[in-house]
Amino acid sequence: MGASASGEVETVSQPITLAGAGSTFDAPFFKQAFRAYHRMNPAVSIKYSAVGSTAGISTFSANQVAFGASDVPMTAAEQMSAQGGPSVQVPVDLGGEVLIYNLPGAPTGIHLTGSVIADIFRGQITGWDAPAITALNRGVPIPALPITVVHRSDGSGTTYIFTDYLSRDDKKWASSLGVGRSINWPVGYGGNGNAGVAALVGRIPGSIGYVERSYNPNQLFGSAAIRNSAGRFVTPTPSNIAAAAAQKADVSASNFSIVNEGGRCHIQ
Repeated sequence: MGASASGEVETVSQPITLAGAGSTFDAPFFKQAFRAYHRMNPAVSIKYSAVGSTAGISTFSANQVAFGASDVPMTAAEQMSAQGGPSVQVPVDLGGEVLIYNLPGAPTGIHLTGSVIADIFRGQITGWDAPAITALNRGVPIPALPITVVHRSDGSGTTYIFTDYLSRDDKKWASSLGVGRSINWPVGYGGNGNAGVAALVGRIPGSIGYVERSYNPNQLFGSAAIRNSAGRFVTPTPSNIAAAAAQKADVSASNFSIVNEGGRCHIQ
């Protein structure tokens, strides 16, 4: 701050650039939020690299960026090992994770359950006309195409959320593949980031993958209606996602999972 000859206080603004890296799940929100912040504060520019949650934690921990973003909070050990001084974890947004599929001629909203999804991503259900799928979708035109699984190739909080959901809904998944930002996928192709998964699903008829809802703009792909813990098949609309999240209003860095709540939605 400084004083002018007239005695009025004037503010001297020096250009500032903040760099961040991490979650592709958060990237659509950040794109809008940082643009709006820059309009209100022209001297501040924020650059964000959507490299995935694992890479975001790594670059932040190495003190290479001012902030990192992850769909899964840093562990106490990760915080202790981070360079650059104490770190603070702040929740910034809420998104819905959805299953998208590329099935020519089939409607959006195909019904699936956690155990069926687990069998698909384990490679045990390999065709869309499998009895386990058609029994949930009587009268729905589902083509007899082979299923191609698409998953993340990078360390991802989106993968953590997805595998957390499957582990809570399917005991076999929990005891075999488990939960993590990266797991040893038994089948499928890997896409880099949410955008990479969406791109592969768009190119491969019969494919299925998991992404944050913003990566299915204008319902370009079909989105599954998944049976939640209350036994209802629900679609990933904003109101359903909000209703499900409202079932667990108190979250923390050590108690953050809100998957498979009993509201109207499914994977959050």
